[in-house]
Amino acid sequence: MFPLVEFAEESGRGLSVIRSEGYTPRKKEVFWPSTNESKKFEKILLSENQTFDDKWKLYSIKRCLYESDDYKVIKKKLRRGEDTSDLQSEADEVVATLSKRKTRPTQRLLEFDSSEEDTASKFSRPPTISLDRQLRNVASQQQLEVLEPVAQCSIPISRSSTPQSSLSGLDSSIVENSTLTTCLDNYTTQ
Repeated sequence: MFPLVEFAEESGRGLSVIRSEGYTPRKKEVFWPSTNESKKFEKILLSENQTFDDKWKLYSIKRCLYESDDYKVIKKKLRRGEDTSDLQSEADEVVATLSKRKTRPTQRLLEFDSSEEDTASKFSRPPTISLDRQLRNVASQQQLEVLEPVAQCSIPISRSSTPQSSLSGLDSSIVENSTLTTCLDNYTTQ
């Protein structure tokens, strides 16, 4: 593999093709042969059995611009890279746009029977909680004032005739009036 790298400013700044085996483990530096001749450098670059000896210097790189397995392609990229900073070719751009993932809206599949359309729900509606029903059993101040004469009445009232036990389903004003009239009728007959 032949990467095209841009060297950092402290390493002399510039572009060059290197061999991927010349990278350090972090890929922030690269080993570079000590030759200045381009033909000798190309021969070293293309040789399969490349060894890094003490004569090779370590240079820091800024970034890797392009990689290819074909030396001719990377050589063309080097010439283009020396002229411009954008090395993406038209073919690379087409491949990049085609390889992008297309987003599709999520498909929601709903299954139902036609018999389910007729019924609103399989479950019955839960009972509503009414505070009025709970508050009916608690006597208000007005009800207590009405019931005071009843409590002073001498008629023994059984448990079954109290509004809380037997007449809990009726309206409380009806219960109060009937108990009061019974008590008054008995009081006047005495």
